[in-house]
Amino acid sequence: GSGSLGLVTFLGAWLGSVAAGLALDYGALLRASLAMIPLMLLAGALVFALAGKLGSGTILGLVGGLASLSFMLELLRDFFPKAPDWVMNLSIFHVYGQPMTGSVNWTGMIVMLVLAAALLALGTWLFTRADLRQ
Repeated sequence: GSGSLGLVTFLGAWLGSVAAGLALDYGALLRASLAMIPLMLLAGALVFALAGKLGSGTILGLVGGLASLSFMLELLRDFFPKAPDWVMNLSIFHVYGQPMTGSVNWTGMIVMLVLAAALLALGTWLFTRADLRQ
């Protein structure tokens, strides 16, 4: 799933750069592609956990809204230079960082993986107790 998507992202960008004659740092491109995996796992695990109790429209609204808020928080961070670090770390896009031009935030990646595992466990527990015949 998520690993395949990260690999496909890398291969697509690599093929596109070769076809266009662009020189890229392929190590950084691979790092950036693989760094997306914890984000995808976290989003998927959140959807799975919510699916045990909520309808698809509600889930789409909640997860889409959270992703949008997370993006806006990262987008507007320069307007709030005194915002505490914990506020900025609520944005998955902030935690993702800029692996193409810098290093990977390993602590943030581990936290996202732990949260994804917890949400998957919660989702599994909720599904084992849900009446899916509704």
